[in-house]
Amino acid sequence: MIAPASPAFVHLNVHSAHSLMAGASRLEELAALAAAQGHTALALTDSDAVYGSLAFQACAEAVGVRPIVGVELSHGGERAVVLAKDASGWRSLSRLVTRRHLDERFALDDALPRCAEGIVVLTPSPRLLEALALDLGADALYGEIVAYVDGRARETVVEAARRVGRRVVGTHRVMFHTPPRHRLHRVLLAIGHLKLLHDVVPGALGRDGLPLDLVPEAACLLPPAAAARASVWPG
Repeated sequence: MIAPASPAFVHLNVHSAHSLMAGASRLEELAALAAAQGHTALALTDSDAVYGSLAFQACAEAVGVRPIVGVELSHGGERAVVLAKDASGWRSLSRLVTRRHLDERFALDDALPRCAEGIVVLTPSPRLLEALALDLGADALYGEIVAYVDGRARETVVEAARRVGRRVVGTHRVMFHTPPRHRLHRVLLAIGHLKLLHDVVPGALGRDGLPLDLVPEAACLLPPAAAARASVWPG
């Protein structure tokens, strides 16, 4: 069991419109709904970018929600959520994002240990989890299981975490604040990958030859108790 259902649940994988051509909600919308749902804290982890971080902090604090700054880095079909614990973590985030965009040799299992000060890493990749466990301690590295992802995929993450002695965190990987924004999410993916809307379906490949980062309608901001129930792993 990962954790009992609890109103203390915090969304640690959240994308805004600053996740270009994928995220379908403005920062203000995410912060306002989080406050209305009773969240005390909320992370922002846009894809390979921290463009919205400063504005997000202002939006969250204005409605009484504690902002957690982060980023979701991706490379070669693997992902890792990186959260800053303090000012040194923010510097690490900035270095990682810069390297992600400028270093042609960028690789997650190489870059993350080199910029590990003040950060916490969550990853749903069993291979990456095992590789990073060589350099990142138990308090800095966790497996990530996304609530609405296929059960077998989540099980492989749990198994890898057990092999390397790391804990697992349940997330909801939010791409929009309410289900109706799912259509906009699909439209943005279609534009970004030069596809017709009816071709944006599960399993479809993007311009990079990798599966589209298409999420279901369930990838929205849930109230704490509902998100906790959805994210608990029964194993």
